[in-house]
Amino acid sequence: MGRVLTLLEHGMLPVDGDGGITSTQLDHLCRMQDRLDTRVVTEVRRGGRWMIKASSLVGTVFLHGGDVLEILPKTDKETSGGEVRTNLAHMVARSGLVPSLEDGFGPLASDRDLISAFLLHVAGRIFRLVHKGMPREYVRRAMVSGFIKGRLDVRLQVARRTNRHDSHHLVCDELTHDTYNNRLLKSCLPAMTMASRSDRARNMFRSLAGLMEGVGGMPVENRAFDRLRFDRRNAAWQPVFELLRLFVRDLMPSPRAGDRSRGPAWLFDMNSLFEAYVGAMMRRLYGSRVVLQGPRRFFLCCMDSGKHWQAMKPDVTLLDDHRPLVMLDTKWKLLGDDIRDDVSAADLRQVYTYARIYGADAGVLVYPTVSDVPRQAHLRTEEGQPVLVHIVEVPVSRGRLGEMAGILRMNNILQTVEVA
Repeated sequence: MGRVLTLLEHGMLPVDGDGGITSTQLDHLCRMQDRLDTRVVTEVRRGGRWMIKASSLVGTVFLHGGDVLEILPKTDKETSGGEVRTNLAHMVARSGLVPSLEDGFGPLASDRDLISAFLLHVAGRIFRLVHKGMPREYVRRAMVSGFIKGRLDVRLQVARRTNRHDSHHLVCDELTHDTYNNRLLKSCLPAMTMASRSDRARNMFRSLAGLMEGVGGMPVENRAFDRLRFDRRNAAWQPVFELLRLFVRDLMPSPRAGDRSRGPAWLFDMNSLFEAYVGAMMRRLYGSRVVLQGPRRFFLCCMDSGKHWQAMKPDVTLLDDHRPLVMLDTKWKLLGDDIRDDVSAADLRQVYTYARIYGADAGVLVYPTVSDVPRQAHLRTEEGQPVLVHIVEVPVSRGRLGEMAGILRMNNILQTVEVA
């Protein structure tokens, strides 16, 4: 088992130094970044030596040689790595970015990297479903038998065995586990076994392969999932196959890379993840009254041509009978001791602009916190038409969903909107 190198977002690790990555691993990482067309890390020079600096992407990267680079969200210094991992996995599961993940995914990441936690989550769900019974289907088969079973194929019987009374051409429907869905599932097991760093998950995948001994195999590729069919008998399996599709598309080890590099990366931009997390929670509270990344409007219009410029797409909008009521703008950064002084003027101007352009009564800046007591500040513009600007912190820790929901219900904010 290789090393696990832990790095915080925007943090740095040495190259060819103690506790850092090797030059070979850096070359592998650079090639992966070119393939993904994204910047996971950048090379910087500090104190006469080369370092890698993380971006706002967090997650897991499998490196050359069996090592793992783990990039975690930057939170306060008192939060342990296991708790940070659990909170990150909880946000991924709740955000809807991976729709088929369940809440049980979060605790699995407390002592393992994100990909291994994901594979253990998948293994557990498959294991539970298989022990309830694998889906079976009737498959039509042609056979020759001395006993009548199914339907006699009269055409073949007359053509080939007219005078034979002890041998019959038959067509029958057999109930079998060897179905297309099960073959695809079984064919994914070896790759998931190789990709996982968890002994528990690997043992579960091997046990599943043994339970599916009578099921055939097939090539594993992304387009194979387009041929899956589900009905009331196997509908419970559909979320599992969605997770398998994600694995095959993004996480499956490449055969060309060999055993020394078991897989690519599973990464999330923290700004997008926090926005999706808050948006998903708002959707749960207000349903169809919430619009994500919209409604789209324009900031400027050319007086000569009438062409619209500078499209605006607020993170979250709460509607009141199709009218924008409250605009939410999410910001993934921890505020300092003084919540008012630490909010940048650019953030305040942005949410104020949203509220003015959309004609909303209030704008809300939403920041994360791991503090026991989330803070709020309520402001109001002094010039022109008054606009209410609220600053709120929401907890991102697992187990504080009720507290977060209470804040996002915005009872005090909506009351100030009505008063204004």
